[in-house]
Order: sequence, then structure tokens, then C-alpha cells
Amino acid sequence: PLPANSGIILERTDLSQNNRIDARFDQVVDTRNCTVLQNAHGVSLSTIDHVMAARCAYGITNVLIGVSGPEVPIMDGSSAPFMELIAQAGIQDQMVSAPYIRIEKPIEVRLENRFVRLEPSSSFSCKYSIDFNGRQGLAPQSHTYLHSLESFTGDICRARSFGFYEDAQRFWAMGLAKGSSLENAVVIDNGHVMNPEGLHYFNEMVRHKILDALGDLYLAGAQIQGHMICHNGGHELNSMILQKLFEDPKAYTLVQGIPMESFTNNQN
Repeated sequence: PLPANSGIILERTDLSQNNRIDARFDQVVDTRNCTVLQNAHGVSLSTIDHVMAARCAYGITNVLIGVSGPEVPIMDGSSAPFMELIAQAGIQDQMVSAPYIRIEKPIEVRLENRFVRLEPSSSFSCKYSIDFNGRQGLAPQSHTYLHSLESFTGDICRARSFGFYEDAQRFWAMGLAKGSSLENAVVIDNGHVMNPEGLHYFNEMVRHKILDALGDLYLAGAQIQGHMICHNGGHELNSMILQKLFEDPKAYTLVQGIPMESFTNNQN
């Protein structure tokens, strides 16, 4: 745990200096296969989205996360292992209500047949859809999510990364993605799931997209109060919508946290 108002800090424990990276949207340097952060000294850390999604679910705002290498462990490809470890460790109540970012007007980013949109809402929710364009006969998937710890734990956190076996073979031939396996991703071959245990959810792919979005959006520095609509999104669009949001001061309001004692006194 870190003191109140410290934010989330990632530390490369395998390095002795200049090894801390703020978990913020303006530290994103790559979004091709995962979200990669990098500090001013060129120290980077990749695959931060799954652990950030777990922090978002629990509403953790001040924490130091140590990682002994350039990538957060992929675990089983979901946020479930991180959720379990946080539950075991416990959460420290710092007696300050967490800040949040209220969306004040609609903003949108489009790239060809992909888009993401944020709209004003009284809470965070997400309507997400993906279309595989008929690849291997896969049907489109969609899911609507209303954010809460219970909803994330029951409906989202076990959704794993996914990909196609033919793509994995190509990556392996190039010396990439060597750690990918059926133990940390849903793998599809000729339209069928190769994992012997099958899917965790009938529409696991789109639910994992929501998981990624929650992790990426938490790089805003606080929970977002707004409704997200996304089609064929991913890390790139998640990063772009945050950039666009903070470029327009009229698009959002940062509602600062206050000491819980003050809130209680005002209520009384």
C-alpha cells in the first residue's frame, strides 16, 4: 500500500534505478498486442491491463506493484489470479473517498469499422461488441456490463486472452509469443476452441475485451463515471479515447476525494 493520493506506481524490481513508472495514460508507448508503459528514462513494462483491471474492480487507488522483469506475468490470461491475491492480502481503508472522473459530454474515436464512445452516465457501464468478419465461421459477440465488484468477479474477471492458432504459428516462426499456450489463452483453430476445458463464458472473447478496457481506462488515474460503447475495440482505441478525453477540459470533471470524516460531519 501507498499513502493517499500517491496513485498506482509500477516498479521494475530487476532494475536498481529509474525503475518506477506511473500507471497513467500519458505513459503508454505501445498498444499493438497489449498495453505497454514507459517512463522518461526508457524503462518499460508491458501487459499491465489485466492487473490494472483487478485494481479497478476493487477500487484500489494507491499501491506499489513490483514486477521482476519487463512484463507483468500473464498468469492464466485473465484477471482472476490477481483478484484472488488481492482478496488474500486485504485492502487498507485510507478514510478518504476516492476521486472519480465524470464524463460531461459525448466523445468518440473511430478507425475504419472500429469505434469507442464515452457518454455521460450516473455510473460506469459498457456495451461492447466484436465482429470476427466471418473468420473461421465465428459469430459476432456482444455483452453489456454494469460496473461493480460483484459483476466484475462473476461476469468478467475469468475471461481470458484469446487468439487464433494459425496466428500463433506465424508468431512462433518469427520468434515471438513463445510463452503463449493453452494455459494462458483461449486458442481457436478452424472455428473450434482447442482448450480441453472449453470456455469460461459462452461469449468469453467479448468479455475479455471489456476486461482489457477496464484495465486500460483505469490509466485515467481514477474510476470513470460514464457509459462506454465500443465495437471492435482494443488497446489502441482505449488509449486514444483517454487522450481525446483529457485534451478537452469540457469533456470531463475530476471530482476530488474528500476525507470520510468530513463527509460524515456534513451528513450529520
